Amino acid sequence: MTTYSFETPTPAAWRDRFRADLSVAIKRKRVQHRALARTIRVRPGTVHDWLSGRTLPLPEVAARLADELDAPHLVVAVIAGRTITCELCGKASVAANKGAPKLYCGIRCKTAASDRRARGATVIDSHLTRHRLKEHQDAVTAMCSECTLGESLCQQWQCPLRAVSPIPLSIAARREPRGASFFLPGSGVFGTAWSHAFCRTARARPPKTPSRKTRFSRSLLPPAG
Repeated sequence: MTTYSFETPTPAAWRDRFRADLSVAIKRKRVQHRALARTIRVRPGTVHDWLSGRTLPLPEVAARLADELDAPHLVVAVIAGRTITCELCGKASVAANKGAPKLYCGIRCKTAASDRRARGATVIDSHLTRHRLKEHQDAVTAMCSECTLGESLCQQWQCPLRAVSPIPLSIAARREPRGASFFLPGSGVFGTAWSHAFCRTARARPPKTPSRKTRFSRSLLPPAG
């Protein structure tokens, strides 16, 4: 009987060992593949996959196979080949599923790993956002320093970068009257507003329509010149 060690490096090595021992056990029992498959309730193609080293049987199928061939060491090979180490908690468990090998010991570790990946993506996006913000801040600082010729005082209160500039506004620029020309489309109104609040109010205010009484009074006035 073969002595197994659970420190075999790869699942492929376990499949090769299981394939060799299964072939020996079948020859010793002198049983046909189809009859063996019918006895342990699997397809003949499944037995062929075992003998070719493609797959390992499930633990419960391996128990029936070991009883039929009188080879209990086959169960040890299957359990060793299906033992996985959870990528999250490091716990060893037996993968009793078909298909691709499992990566986690259970649904709890799988969900936790998925949440960690999601948080990691959020952290990467946050780092990228902070990096881009730092680049914009450095660009604004460099432009303002070049504009002020290294004086560290801004003289232009109407500068488009005034709201985000790290350079303070000079006292003279703060005392300067802040006139702003504006034009109301469709109203023919053009003038100078002495505050941004007045500009916003003037733009939002619709042109005043003379009342009926005012229009009648104007009609009674004599024509000019």
